[in-house]
Order: sequence, then structure tokens, then C-alpha cells
Amino acid sequence: MRRILRIRRVALLLGLLAGLFNPAYSQTTTSIALEDALHQGRLHWLLLQSDSLRRQARSLELRGGPLPDPALVQTEWGQINSALRDQAVQINQTLRLPVYHRRSRDLAKTRLEGARLEGARTLAELEAGIIRLYHRYLVEWARCKLYEEYDSILAVTAKTIEKRYQQGQVSAADRNQLLLIRGESSLQWAQHRSALEQTARDFGFWTGGTGLPNPVQADLRWKPANPDLLDSLTHPEVLRLHNQWLEAKALSRLTQAQRLPGLSLGLRNMSIQGLGPDGQFYPLSRRFNTLQAGISLPLRGKPWRLQSEADRHLAEAAALQYRHGLAVAENQRKRDRELMYLLLEQWNYSSQFLLPLAQTLRNQAESQLNQGELDLLPWITQLERILWTRSRHLDLTDQLNEATVQWHYPNANNQPQ
Repeated sequence: MRRILRIRRVALLLGLLAGLFNPAYSQTTTSIALEDALHQGRLHWLLLQSDSLRRQARSLELRGGPLPDPALVQTEWGQINSALRDQAVQINQTLRLPVYHRRSRDLAKTRLEGARLEGARTLAELEAGIIRLYHRYLVEWARCKLYEEYDSILAVTAKTIEKRYQQGQVSAADRNQLLLIRGESSLQWAQHRSALEQTARDFGFWTGGTGLPNPVQADLRWKPANPDLLDSLTHPEVLRLHNQWLEAKALSRLTQAQRLPGLSLGLRNMSIQGLGPDGQFYPLSRRFNTLQAGISLPLRGKPWRLQSEADRHLAEAAALQYRHGLAVAENQRKRDRELMYLLLEQWNYSSQFLLPLAQTLRNQAESQLNQGELDLLPWITQLERILWTRSRHLDLTDQLNEATVQWHYPNANNQPQ
């Protein structure tokens, strides 16, 4: 009896010491809340800054309007088969009809909306990635503590088994069985420690800081405070495809507006040096100004016709992509919702029934061990089953978090693996 109690005290002491020297989170680690991590990530993420510059560029394009056609400047100087010498400078500018400016403004609006949607998409991907890593770190930390506790118990038990083996009280098969169990447990613990450290590095990369979630204060499950349930029409990918369709239509209409006539205005400044028909001498300083007005007619032909057909085909293709994306989004939303509710049901069952049952089984096994009714190896076998149940609950927690994030942030592409 005293030997068993001593084993339990040593196991508890080893567990506490291992927790104090955990490399992934220690007393000197700066803890950070989820909201602070999200805010820090928004300030750090370079893609958000890039999207902001694109949005500003599209806004300037909308405010500036379409670029005017280049002005035509011509000059004349010479005296060929004439007693008079000519000198002239002419400037012409083509002006587009108002319909062209409207079409150009519509295209600029759709491109500005596209830049805004891309920025919102990047922000959603950033938030989803930070939330994933935040709660993945908490789950990995809990899993490391679970295997740390189990490994400390196995370490003390292995020493006791070894002493009994030397005294001939335990067979070699039982001794080797325990050594095998402990070896496998040590490997799993090492793998989870490595995964925890990698998650901590990824979290620092996404947030741009050194703070880590506090496993003592934070909840393993992510429960959004203000659930913003998206339907298929407000799905980010559907909005992007819809904007691409609008942009293709606006571009097609702008191409058609370019085929319309334009107004040409010009100014001509000239002089005639020499003796005029009226018998007077005209110097170069004597200038004559004239105004010119005309209509610019684009040359219609095969290139314009083929370009118009190409723009129409692109607009129809964008419309079909939008319809396809809408159908895909509806199917994805149904699948994500069913998966999230299924995992939530399994998680609730594990929390309300399996975990309490595992704790009851452990209490019963420890009571039998203290009373001498249960040997060490059967006790370790029961602990393995309890360990699997608790580890499975952590797996369900991680999967439920992933499904919840996917439901609230659909189609997040650039995510941590």
C-alpha cells in the first residue's frame, strides 16, 4: 500500500515538473487573447495592405474617369511652287460621346467593387487562419499534457516493474509489454510536442508577434460571439464570380461605345510670308487663327466585329461560371452544415457521457489498485483505454473547431495546414 501511494506521489511530482518546463508555453510566455491576436494580425498581414492599395487605385480610376484620346499636333513650314512661305501649327482633340463616359464609369465601379471583395476575402482568410491556429494550439497543448501525465505514470510504474522483475515477481513477458507500452507512449508524446511547437511558430507567423494563447484561461472550443450565417448568395466565391460577370458585361458595353462616332475640335494658327494678292507684304508675325470642328468615325470592319463577338462570349462564360459557382456554394453550405451538426452531436455525447464514464472507470481502477485488488499491468491497460477516450475527445474538439470555422468562413483558401 505504501509503495503504491509513493508511486502516485512521484508521478504527480513528475507531471508538475514537466508542466513547468514545457517549451511551448511557460510562465514567461506572453499570453494573448483571440481578439488581440486578430487585431495584431490585421496590422501585420501584408496581403491586406496590398489589397488596400489596389482598392485605392481603383477608387482613383473611378474619380479620374476615362483617359482622353491623345491630342494631335501638326505643323507646316515650307515654300513649294509658290512665291509665299507658309507656317502653321494645328491642334486637334477628339471628344467621346456621353455614353462612352457612362460605360467607362460602370466598368470602373465594378472593378472597385471587385477590389473591395478581394480585400474582404483576404481579411476573412486571415481571421479564419488565426482562429484555427489559436484553438489548434489549445487542443495540442491539452493533448501534450494528457500524454505527459500518462508518460509520468508509466515511468514510475516501469521502475516498479523492473524491481519486481529483478526479484522474480514479474515475468519477462509482462516486463517487455510495459516497456513496449511506454516506448509507444513516449513517441506519441514527442510527436505532439513537435506539433505544438510547430503550431506556435505558425501562430506567430500569422499574427506577427510572440504571444501565445493561454491554455489555462481560454476555452478549447471556438464559439463565435456573433454568428453571421451566410447563405449561398452572399458566399464570398459567389460574390466574386458575380462581380466578374458584371465586369465582363461592362467591358463588352464599353467596347460597343468605342465604336460610336466622336466629336473632333481643333485650332489652327498660321501665317503667310510674302507679297499677297492685294499688293501688301505679310511678315511672319502676322498670324491668322481658325477653328475646326468635325466628326471622328471609327473604321468598322472585321476586327471590330470579331472583338464585339469575343466580348459577348466572355460575358456569357462569366454568367455560366456564376451560375455554376452558385450551385457549388449551395451544395457546400449543406455539406458544411451537416458535418458541423454531426460533430457537435458527437462532441456533446463524448462530453456528457464518455468523459464522465472514463473518469469513473479511473477512480474505480485506482481504488482497486490501492486496495491490492488490481495489479499494475491491468491498471495500465485500463489507463490506456481512458487515455484513448480523452484523446478522442480532443480530436473531436479539433474537428468541431475546424468545421465551425469552415461554416462561418467558407471558401478560405490560404489556410494553415
